[in-house]
Amino acid sequence: MKRFIMGSLLVLFFLSILTSCASLLGENSKTLAIKSDPANATAIIYDSNNNRVAEKLTPTEIILKKAGKYTIEIEKEEYSPVKKVVPVKKQFNHAFWLNFLISGVGLGYSLALDPIFTTDPLNAYALAGYGLGAVGIIGIFYDIAKGSLTSVSPKEVNFNLNMTQAALAIKEAQEKEKQRIAAEKAENERLSAEAKRNDEEAKRKAEEEANRYDASKFTVVPTNFKPSRYAPADLFEAVAASKKLQISLNKQEAVANEFASAFMLGLGGSYIENFVSEAVFVYQDGTVIEFTSDDKAISQYMTIDTRSGLQPGQKVRVYYTITRSPLITWDVIAIERR
Repeated sequence: MKRFIMGSLLVLFFLSILTSCASLLGENSKTLAIKSDPANATAIIYDSNNNRVAEKLTPTEIILKKAGKYTIEIEKEEYSPVKKVVPVKKQFNHAFWLNFLISGVGLGYSLALDPIFTTDPLNAYALAGYGLGAVGIIGIFYDIAKGSLTSVSPKEVNFNLNMTQAALAIKEAQEKEKQRIAAEKAENERLSAEAKRNDEEAKRKAEEEANRYDASKFTVVPTNFKPSRYAPADLFEAVAASKKLQISLNKQEAVANEFASAFMLGLGGSYIENFVSEAVFVYQDGTVIEFTSDDKAISQYMTIDTRSGLQPGQKVRVYYTITRSPLITWDVIAIERR
């Protein structure tokens, strides 16, 4: 039986949520919604006596205390103002009748179970019915006290705003300026891309021209030889540069370190020097070859992995690479007769 009583009280609790049906189902029955397109317009509301009732930004809602003709003015910068007279009517809120339905169902249910009105505490269903009836009666007085017996119509007013001619002209000018800027930007990007392509093509042709050589003038020349990679220097300058090279364990490491240093814009120092010098062939002994300057002021031993095909005293242009791993070595790459 306790379970019945608890169940009945739970039902009573949920039904009590429906107290004041007109207030609940009708929400705020005297609320008028005001919307505009575009939003964020100023809405000024006047009553029938031309008294200002409210001033708000759309979308908004106002609570009307009475029926009548209300004048709503909508204003927004760059838009033509709009005025509209809205006749607001009162009408009965039919949700109010639900209070009678709830109380009638509750009391009728209780009287059917407890016709002699004993209010037996163990008669849980009858007690729940009496409670439900009381809830409905309370809802009747609550709706009356709150003023929810009536609602207003219409509940929403919408405004469509049009831009002024001056604003339209400014907007059109702004749009044209945007299009002009976009077109100018696109043209600048096109010209920049074209200039970049032309520059790259010019560099490619210049490099191609710089690497053009007459193979018949060379006694030693490797495949894919590129003369432009070798900086002109006399033997004195080359010797001075060789002493400034960073030390590596071997030539492979020197090559790797040179790439890394180039990536750091040379901050890692130099590990390899590629030079071309005008010299005079002295002699070759196996992989050792000796050159001297034209005035015989300096001579330099280098290494070569092939026969040079030169005669003593022959003037040449020698292309070579210098590394320091850890000893300084001079490796002949190509030899050109001059």
